[in-house]
Amino acid sequence: TENIPNLKGLATTYGLDYIPGTWMESIQISKGTASVKNGYESITGQINTEFFKPDDSDPFHFNAYVNGFGKVEGNVYTVKKINDHLSTMLFLHAEDYSTKRDKNGDGFMDQPMMEQINIFNRWKYNDGKHLRAQFGIKVLSEDRNGGQLNFDDKQPRDISNGYGIGVKTNRFEVFTKTAYLFNKPGTNIGFINSYIYHDQESFFGLNDYNARENNYYGNLMFQTYLGNSNHQITTGLSYVVDNFDEQLNDSTFVRKESVPGAFVEYTQINPDKYSLIIGLRTDFHNIFGTLFTPRIHFKYNFSEKTIMRASAGKGYRSPSVIAENTYLLSSSRAIKVLEKPEMEEAWNYGINLTQYMKLAGRNLSINLEFYRTEFSNQVVIDRDQNSSEVFIYNLDGRSYSNSFQIEANYELFRNFDILVAARYNDVKMTINNELVRKPLVSDFKGLINLSYATNLKKWQFDFTAQLNGKSRIPNTSGNPIQYQIKTMSPSYTLLNAQITKYFKRFEIYIGGENLTNYKQKNPILASDDPFGEYFDSSLIWGPISGRKFYAGIRYRIKK
Repeated sequence: TENIPNLKGLATTYGLDYIPGTWMESIQISKGTASVKNGYESITGQINTEFFKPDDSDPFHFNAYVNGFGKVEGNVYTVKKINDHLSTMLFLHAEDYSTKRDKNGDGFMDQPMMEQINIFNRWKYNDGKHLRAQFGIKVLSEDRNGGQLNFDDKQPRDISNGYGIGVKTNRFEVFTKTAYLFNKPGTNIGFINSYIYHDQESFFGLNDYNARENNYYGNLMFQTYLGNSNHQITTGLSYVVDNFDEQLNDSTFVRKESVPGAFVEYTQINPDKYSLIIGLRTDFHNIFGTLFTPRIHFKYNFSEKTIMRASAGKGYRSPSVIAENTYLLSSSRAIKVLEKPEMEEAWNYGINLTQYMKLAGRNLSINLEFYRTEFSNQVVIDRDQNSSEVFIYNLDGRSYSNSFQIEANYELFRNFDILVAARYNDVKMTINNELVRKPLVSDFKGLINLSYATNLKKWQFDFTAQLNGKSRIPNTSGNPIQYQIKTMSPSYTLLNAQITKYFKRFEIYIGGENLTNYKQKNPILASDDPFGEYFDSSLIWGPISGRKFYAGIRYRIKK
C-alpha cells in the first residue's frame, strides 16, 4: 500500500481524472488483492480516497475552474470547530457544461452537456480518551445530455427528432464510523455503517434504461495483539444488502443480494525486516452460495533501501451486466444474454521490488512490479461473433491478465523531479471459443512527468507525455465496407502541461491537455444513419474532443 499525496502525478500515472482543488487530501492504493477486512471483492487492488478532515484542515478553501470548451466548475470546503471534541466540514462541488460542440463534423456532440451539484457534510468527534466517531452525508444530482446536435430533449423522442442520450442521476449516501479504544494499547473495536440510494433515469436513442439501487454495508471489527504488539489480530463480522431494480425498455430485472460474512486477519511484524499479513474470510451469499476468500501479503526489507512486497489471494465480484455496459445501448446491436451471469471469481498474484539509491548525490527510486490475475469465471461481453449483435455469457475457457510495470522517480536537480513509467499489459480472454486479446485494452502505456518548482515555490511547471499503445477493436467485417474499421487501433501520444503561480493565500493556474490535438477519426460508425442497423458508438479507443485549455484559481485561509 502506498500513500501518495501528489494527486496530480498519481492521476496521470493511473489514468484517473483529476481536477486541481477537489476534496481529496490523499489517495491510498493497494495493488493486488486488498485486505479481507474490506470484503471479498477488490480482486486486483483498491483505491481509497481520503477526503480532508474537519479536525486538521484549513478553515476555508475555494477553487474555480474553466476550460476552453465552456465547462465551469467550482469547489469549496469550509470547517467549523464546535468545541474541543466536535468539528464539522462542508464540501460543495458544482459544474456546468452547456455547450454543443462538434469539431469532427459527424453531427454528434463531442462530449455530453452536463450539470452537477455535489454536497458532502462530515462530522468528527474525539472525546480525547476512548471514543472516536465520524458521521457524514453526501448528496449528488447530475444531468447529462448528448447525441446529435439537432436533438431536442423537450420534444418527443422519435426518429424525426434525431438521436439523443440523456442520463439523470440522483444519489444519497450516509455513513457512520465509531471506534472505542481500550486501555490496552493497540486494542479497539470499530463499527462502520453505510447506506447508499442510487437512482438513474436514462435513454439512449430509443432505448430506455432506468435503475435503482439500495445498498447497506455494516462491518464490526475488533483488533488487539497476541503476546506483544508484533503479533496483531483483527477479526469481525460484516453484512451487505444490495437491492437492484432495473428496467430496460419493457424488461424488468430485480435482484436482492444478502451477504453476511466473517473474517480474521493475522499480522506479524518485525519492524526492521518484514511484515506478514494472512487473512481469511467466509461469506454466505444468498444467490451464489458460500464464498471462501484467502489472502496473504508479505513485505521484506533486504535493507533500508531495498524492499520487496508480494501478495496472493482470491476474490469475487457480483456482476451487474446492464449497468456496467450501458455504452452498448448507444448502438444498433441487439443484446442477447445467453445464460444467467454467475459470480466472477479470480486469483491474483503479484510481486513488487523497490530500490532507493543515490545518483549524483540525489535521490533515485526504481520500482519493478508484476501482477497476474487468473479468472475462474467471468462474464464475457462478446462483440466479435456478429457485428450486429452482442452476446453475453459466462466464461468457458481461460481469461487472464499479466501486467508488468517499471517506474523511476529522480530529482535531476534541485526542485526538478522526473517520473518515468512504462507498463505492458497482456490481457486475454476466451471469446467465441478462442483465446484473444480483450478488446479496447491497450497493450502498452508509457509516461514521462516533469515537475519544476522555483525557489520558495513561487512558480511550478508540470509537463506530462503519455504514450498509449495499440488495442484490439471488435470485429466489424460483417458490416458494409464503408462501416468497417481496422481490427487494431494505432498507438498515440498525449501531451499535457500546467503552470501554477503561488501567492500568500491563493494560487492561479493555467494548463492544456492533449496539446497535439490528437483525435480518433470517425469514432461513431454510421453516424449519418443513427437509427440504422450499423450504428455503433461503442468502439471508441482514443480522445474525441481534441486540444483543451483551462485556467483556475485557488484561495485558502490557513489555520
